[in-house]
Amino acid sequence: MRTYIYNINKINSNIESLIKNKYPKRYESAKRLKNHNDYLRSIGAFYLLDTILGVFNEEDYITSLNGKPYINGKNEFSISHCGELVSLIVSDKPIGLDIQIIEDKVPSNLNKICSNEEIEQINNKNEMFFMTWTRKEAIIKLLGESILSKIKDINTTNDIVKHNGSIIYLCSTKYKASYISIAYYEPVTIELIECE
Repeated sequence: MRTYIYNINKINSNIESLIKNKYPKRYESAKRLKNHNDYLRSIGAFYLLDTILGVFNEEDYITSLNGKPYINGKNEFSISHCGELVSLIVSDKPIGLDIQIIEDKVPSNLNKICSNEEIEQINNKNEMFFMTWTRKEAIIKLLGESILSKIKDINTTNDIVKHNGSIIYLCSTKYKASYISIAYYEPVTIELIECE
């Protein structure tokens, strides 16, 4: 499935003007962010949405009570950002996507967020932790539910996960110094597309 990647360092005044003119509320919301990279990630996210989904009415961009974004009349999508990267995936069915930079350390609270099988698989390897974490985040985004309290119970050591009677398929890949994972209700592969 096509997964779009955009580096926020490519944002220039033309892109900022495009977002400001087409989506003034989102632009003003981004401007209120205190961290400049958060501002750039917000602008980059809307730039990807505009580029891939096409122009949409700003009022049609809504979020569920749990924070899952939607655009009325458009396909399902999932968006994630971390560091200098923004990533977007679009589908005709619910989908979840997460991207995380691979950091040097594995968190010390693994027993609170990972199953015993996952902890065994991670074995203090930071890359394995970040693959596991992106898988869990992708599942949360797919479901559009607040299941953070149950995150430990979802075992992502296999590419197929059963959750509340549903089968969820997972796919993960490395991209530079990060991991990207997708959760979907059908088998899925990742086709990375770098956007300009």
